[in-house]
Amino acid sequence: MRRCPAAHLVWPCHPLSTINTLRRAVFNDRIEDTLFDISVFYSCLTPGLPIEEVKAKVRKSCRLHKAYLNKRGSTFAWLANMESFENFIGRMQLRRFTDARYRVIGLEGSKSPFTGCTESRFFTLDYWRHLVCLFRL
Repeated sequence: MRRCPAAHLVWPCHPLSTINTLRRAVFNDRIEDTLFDISVFYSCLTPGLPIEEVKAKVRKSCRLHKAYLNKRGSTFAWLANMESFENFIGRMQLRRFTDARYRVIGLEGSKSPFTGCTESRFFTLDYWRHLVCLFRL
């Protein structure tokens, strides 16, 4: 995470799809949707599976696949280098968004683990309240 909170408001302009640029278009900037999709990416990384088959699984399973599989390949390599969703969460200091078993938590107040969303959702008052509470921890 960035040290200066205002830095979160400035995103670089890229000619390629990135997680940061696509998460708005695909998930309306919903954090739990983005993290869930990243967890799906890691479930596609099967040891011993040829890279083209892994990429085919990512393309089929992940809504942010254009970011993960962009032409430079840097996002795929960066994520794969962390090897697991648990390592990604730890390294990016996002533990507050997962439960004890590293399942993404929903930010609408549900106690059950988040299981992904298929349609676009906007921020609700409950979402904002839970998000603010998580950042106060």
